[in-house]
Amino acid sequence: MKTFISICLLSLFIFSSVVSAQEQKNTVGVGFSLGTTGTTGYTFYVPITLDRVRIEPLFGFQTTSSHSTSDWTTTYSTRTTTSSSTSDNSGHTVSIGTGLYYTFHIDEKILYHIGPRGGVSFASSTSDRIHTYTDTTYSQVTNDHTKQSSVNYFVGVAGGAEYYFARYFSIGGELFLNYAHSGIPVIEQTQTVTPPNKYTSTSTPTLNSSNAISGGSAIFFRWYF
Repeated sequence: MKTFISICLLSLFIFSSVVSAQEQKNTVGVGFSLGTTGTTGYTFYVPITLDRVRIEPLFGFQTTSSHSTSDWTTTYSTRTTTSSSTSDNSGHTVSIGTGLYYTFHIDEKILYHIGPRGGVSFASSTSDRIHTYTDTTYSQVTNDHTKQSSVNYFVGVAGGAEYYFARYFSIGGELFLNYAHSGIPVIEQTQTVTPPNKYTSTSTPTLNSSNAISGGSAIFFRWYF
């Protein structure tokens, strides 16, 4: 994926360098950003500039994943027990929204922008946990599967600058501050125990919405037509 993106960016730069020198006002483009928050994902943009106002719809996709294992042994006077646990977690978030910015130049090749941005995101995650318990005369395997989804929204302010090192191509950075509301999640849980327990218990998780304020930064690449 990174190789493909590098090839695309190089092609766009070459194209921008060989176009005619005729004056043209950049009004519409495409771009993408790489966040610096530790997740794996991309956000794509369509910057539409009308004089000093920029409208910038966005579409984002982020993924997370983790894997962990643990083992432990307990020794008693008459027996020894061993336990092991394996957990796999994954999730993805799809976001759509738009920004509305005021743009201005201080230097001919540097364009600044600042303004509000908001949107909605659809998040889902899965968690699988396998726990094995063994002692001298008994062994049991428990499989837990949890699936969770929620609809969330975000609104905030963003500001940054982009440098035009080619006529139609820019690279820049941005700082942002967001207020995010996470909706009440929908949770599906299943558990399989082999062999089955003599006694069973059930639990109902507490489902609540949540709010958070967070900030971050991103690196931008944009190509204008």
